[in-house]
Amino acid sequence: SGTVNLDITNYGFGEPVHTFRGGVEAPQMNAGLDSQRVDFFTAEGDVAASRVGRRAVWAWPFPEVCTVAKELDITGDSNVKMGTAPAIWNVILGAMVRVVPRDWWRRRAFSEGL
Repeated sequence: SGTVNLDITNYGFGEPVHTFRGGVEAPQMNAGLDSQRVDFFTAEGDVAASRVGRRAVWAWPFPEVCTVAKELDITGDSNVKMGTAPAIWNVILGAMVRVVPRDWWRRRAFSEGL
């Protein structure tokens, strides 16, 4: 699955991210950007707080966000993000999406060349 996952990741940087503003879909070409840190636990005493903690994530074009928004009848703002480990990959990928044109990410030859 390593090759498949890499291809999916590479192609994803060339796709719009499904984002909702005021309950209306507003796709953005920001995959790999808009980094923020989020807690991967629900309370400080949660075992995940010490094992996983707070991690960097960035915008990603998961198609499920459209299904979730529809099924939950979201009327506000909603987006989806992901991250990788180790954290250095988030830094490398963030730098790459800032300099590589978005349409290149959709090219099979470019993806396979990486």
